[in-house]
Amino acid sequence: EPYLREALEKHRRLQGEEHPDTLLSLVNLGGTLLVEGKLAEAEPYLREAVEKNRRVFGDDNEHTLLAITTMGKLLVDQGKHAEAEKLLAPAEAAVRKTLADDSPPQFALFMVSLGRARAGLHAFALAQADLLEAQAVYVRTDGLKTPFGRQCTKAIIDLYKGWNSAEPGKGYDAKATEWKQKLDALGPENATPTAS
Repeated sequence: EPYLREALEKHRRLQGEEHPDTLLSLVNLGGTLLVEGKLAEAEPYLREAVEKNRRVFGDDNEHTLLAITTMGKLLVDQGKHAEAEKLLAPAEAAVRKTLADDSPPQFALFMVSLGRARAGLHAFALAQADLLEAQAVYVRTDGLKTPFGRQCTKAIIDLYKGWNSAEPGKGYDAKATEWKQKLDALGPENATPTAS
């Protein structure tokens, strides 16, 4: 974190507020603060990153989509599901086009955040599709045991628990148990997620 703060300050001073390195530094610092659990502190950096990346690169650029993905995760972690869905859903087509093949982990992270946002809004069927698609990416890329792969599995468990609460007696509790067993089968978690 201190190195990222120093890098951002130097990029701002030497390269300007809208230089690509400055914008990347905003995302990196905001993402690191997010991973550290400093959500309120991360928010202004990530909001600035989204706004400036959109202005400099446009809505469909990879840098902008990275900023949107990270901001969306922050909003979901803050419980701001409607705001997260409003930010993420319009970017889904561009994320599929830009990140799905070239950066599968970033694509999966985006889909997990979108799925969690939709689950929080009780759009369970849409959330299920998003989360299962992300899970398939983690399976394909050997990322199930990574912190983000585990977060995806936990999000699927939470989805089915929430769906069962909203619509009991339809087997969603059994699905939550099934996914919990899959998570347990991965073994203990011994890593902390990184900010990229």
